[in-house]
Amino acid sequence: MKNIFFVADILLGLLLIFIGFYVSLNFFIFLITFYWLYLLFFFPNRENNLTFIYLLIFGIFFVLPMIFLGGEEFIGRGVLFPNVSLEQNEKFIFLAVILIFLFFFRLSCFFLPKNLPKYQENNALKNKALIYLLFFTSFLWITSYNIREALAVYEEGYLNLSSGNLSVSKGLITLGIEQIFIALSILLLSNKNKIGLITFLFYCLTLMSVGQRMPPLFLAFFGILYYQFLNKKQLKFILPGFFAYIFLIPIIQLIAVIRSGNLNNFKISDLSSFYFDIWNVIGHSSDTLKASIADDGLYNIKVSLLAQFFNIVEVIMERVFNFESFEISNGFAVEFTKAYQPNLYELGITFASSSIAEAYYFGGVLLVAILGFITPFISSFLERSMRTTNLFYLAIFFTFAPRFFTSIRNEMFGWLISGSIYFLVLLPFLYFVYRTFLLKKS
Repeated sequence: MKNIFFVADILLGLLLIFIGFYVSLNFFIFLITFYWLYLLFFFPNRENNLTFIYLLIFGIFFVLPMIFLGGEEFIGRGVLFPNVSLEQNEKFIFLAVILIFLFFFRLSCFFLPKNLPKYQENNALKNKALIYLLFFTSFLWITSYNIREALAVYEEGYLNLSSGNLSVSKGLITLGIEQIFIALSILLLSNKNKIGLITFLFYCLTLMSVGQRMPPLFLAFFGILYYQFLNKKQLKFILPGFFAYIFLIPIIQLIAVIRSGNLNNFKISDLSSFYFDIWNVIGHSSDTLKASIADDGLYNIKVSLLAQFFNIVEVIMERVFNFESFEISNGFAVEFTKAYQPNLYELGITFASSSIAEAYYFGGVLLVAILGFITPFISSFLERSMRTTNLFYLAIFFTFAPRFFTSIRNEMFGWLISGSIYFLVLLPFLYFVYRTFLLKKS
């Protein structure tokens, strides 16, 4: 039966690519949407939750906007950057790139490892009084800092935060205390501690208040996902997804209003418009792929694969050691914003990036196919890292998974670079927690 589905999937994918040459672009969009839904409904291994979730989120950012925001007209011009436009053949390339990514993603799913680890016994703890003392002390310290930083962003603007000029900066002591809190959060989550989960979620909320949205949101989601796994509960999508849309969308959009400095102009009646505006925000992600396809060498665009690494070094030098900023190289978002919308670049605004856009920029359709094929293996590895109570594997999961999923609309390799740096920073604190508070099993 598996071989039949494998052959059928290959034939279906190739058929859709072939048909795409002979039908209208709007009908091609319909076929791609059908194919994405087919991949979700007939997902080959339901135990690979993270792979399924990645496919779902990818479609939300790159498939559904084509349906909700105007079909061929939407793919022909940028949402945030309207001067990014595609010719007729480039519109087809845009659709073909998305379909090729989905096609190779699907093929890869048939080769994922089976028999994922089952439910684990929760970790036993020792020195509990000291655990809670350190946990709540570090929690109060880091959340109060996040709130102070959020207030500074509201007063001084999000651009000052992103440029490293905010009056509030995270020093080495606060950075260390934050690592203690994260390490203890991982420990308490592995103990199925409900108080630890609630406290961790509140910490994620304070991170969002600073102006970041996607990374803390994914971090909170994966905390809930891991807690459900330990409690032997299957992940549900329909009802939680409905409530997430009802309650999270206003929060996400309100954070965007706050960080743009327009809170004084906000009215309660604006909340209803958030549910429609969110699709324009999601539609911005497609601008990255459109810009990558439209690039014809007219602008002197030079994107560095290591830009994320140098950006982190720059932030550390500015915010921890108070060194003046220096620019070594630029990433996809900065270079393309500078080229297509220089007035926004001068204001410090960029349209982010996406892994599929960078894949096409650096390696064309071939690299897009490779990205589609290896992505399920990465998500499957992260799934295995989650299905354990080993603190070090869990640290890998909580460090890399939010960044990896954010890469759907961020740098292709940035998640790996930033995750590696932050994991190395967390490691000594995690080892201290492991040696001091984990009760060894006999």
